[in-house]
Amino acid sequence: MITDSLEEEGVSTVLYFIWPVFGLVCSLLTRQLLLIHKVFPFTALLLILGMALGLFSGYFEFGLLGESTRVWADINPELILYIFLPALVFSDGLSTKTHYFRRQLGSIVLLAGPGVVLGAFLTAAFVKYVLPITQSWAHGLILGSIVSATDPVAILSLLKDVGADKKLATIISGESLINDGTSVVLFKLFLDIAAGKSVSA
Repeated sequence: MITDSLEEEGVSTVLYFIWPVFGLVCSLLTRQLLLIHKVFPFTALLLILGMALGLFSGYFEFGLLGESTRVWADINPELILYIFLPALVFSDGLSTKTHYFRRQLGSIVLLAGPGVVLGAFLTAAFVKYVLPITQSWAHGLILGSIVSATDPVAILSLLKDVGADKKLATIISGESLINDGTSVVLFKLFLDIAAGKSVSA
């Protein structure tokens, strides 16, 4: 029995590594294939592959890979917020050219502040009136605050490929650095409103 429990613990530990290793291998192979024959943006292709894997693992048995995919699908969302997000923001901040960032600070703040708030309200209106998913403004604004913070990885990759102006790339990457904070604040605010809690500054 002790041996069986140790074997089960070993398998459960291995499950946490199978999906990330498989993802890295797929990513490297995709990158190499696109270097030979570029027909699709790299990040968009990875998104499609990830969605396909998640979809098929729900309907077909892939052995340990399928189990590992389901384990990662059930991780605590706060793990992403507190572990992965700071690393991504730090990486973006480290690669940002500060002199370009200072020059475009006005546009960046305008997009990351009022732009995100406007995006959240437009998304909430769309969800409430066009897609009648919910009749509550608070629930629509929660969804809006989640999806209004953009991730510019694919866009920046395309801008780099076409040789676009660095000013445009700086505005997009700088806005993505700040909009995560705006989005988190809006999410917490609307979540408290939906739960009927008193909101104070």
